[in-house]
Amino acid sequence: MEKSERLPDRDGLEVWHQKMSGFDVPIIVLESSPPRKLVTQIDPTASGAFGGTWTYELVPDSTGTCISVTEAGWISNPVFRFMSRFLFGYYGSLDKYLRALGARFGEEVATGSS
Repeated sequence: MEKSERLPDRDGLEVWHQKMSGFDVPIIVLESSPPRKLVTQIDPTASGAFGGTWTYELVPDSTGTCISVTEAGWISNPVFRFMSRFLFGYYGSLDKYLRALGARFGEEVATGSS
């Protein structure tokens, strides 16, 4: 993530502008239940090559907190779809995000594709 900026709410929902890996990504917060759950969506009114929802869930365990991120996404652009499948892997960006989060807190991360 290169940048994150809060925008005015829309229909009572938080809206954010994020810059990730060179892409401008408008994000809407669909659900926020601190400190346990956050559901975000790429703004469906923004034209783009990809979109979807991301559900972040935090569950306390005996040694700290377990976080899971579930992505329900789509890729409309055939070039991006090819690159995602054969170059990055479908879970590449999500795994990278989780590893960066773990590194920030000095933790090792087990991802769904590792």
